[in-house]
Amino acid sequence: MKKLLLASVAAGALAAAGSANAGDFPVPAYPPPPPAYPYAPPPPPPPPFSWSACYLGGHVGGWGWSTTTFQDANASSALIDSSGLGRTASVNGNGGIFGGQLGCDFQVGNNYVFGLQGSAAGADINGSAADPYYTAPAGATLQSKTEFLGDISVRLGFDWDRVLLYIKGGGALAHNELGYTGTGTFAGFNSSASVTPLGGVAGVGIEWAFARNWSAFVEYDHYFFGTNSVTFNFPGLGNSIVDVNQSIDAVKGGVNLRFGFGP
Repeated sequence: MKKLLLASVAAGALAAAGSANAGDFPVPAYPPPPPAYPYAPPPPPPPPFSWSACYLGGHVGGWGWSTTTFQDANASSALIDSSGLGRTASVNGNGGIFGGQLGCDFQVGNNYVFGLQGSAAGADINGSAADPYYTAPAGATLQSKTEFLGDISVRLGFDWDRVLLYIKGGGALAHNELGYTGTGTFAGFNSSASVTPLGGVAGVGIEWAFARNWSAFVEYDHYFFGTNSVTFNFPGLGNSIVDVNQSIDAVKGGVNLRFGFGP
């Protein structure tokens, strides 16, 4: 019995000593639990680029080529074709174009753009040609000079993010100064006239949004005008009525400042 009691006391003492020794070892330190969001949430993606905006700009780099056709309105005019056969004479001209434009574009869906634009330009498209139906010693020279071009057009485009390919079409206006100058035995047989024809325009272009509110474009336009009757007055000799028809091809390049542009 004494042996059993001694064994129990010894076991208890060993257990107590073991507990005391265990308390001497450091308790391992664990890192605190991570926060619910270890990093700031990512910013929302930027809104998709949009061509919806109104704009104004200029085209200071442009060139035009014109063809102006003259024909006597009737046989009694005898200014272009003395034989009255209905033949025509043409003047080809070329020169600079400089002006501005304003308009608004509207993004429709992901890739389509619809717009309305007005354009006005001063021009110096001029040329001259000999009247082919009068020969020496009589002769005459015809002159044509376009001083103004304007149009109001609808634009339809397809975009690839910041690049827009478009077509345009609408109404057009021009102002022309015309001249008839006699040469040889016709010297002094001179007259001038002006005409402001109405017509249409069709074109194609490409525009690039190179900055948040700026874009650059290159455009080709074909202007076509109806036939207009022009009166040349020759003092002391009377009037001659000539039908004039004209077409102009133009290339323009410029920039636009856009308001309400996408990012």
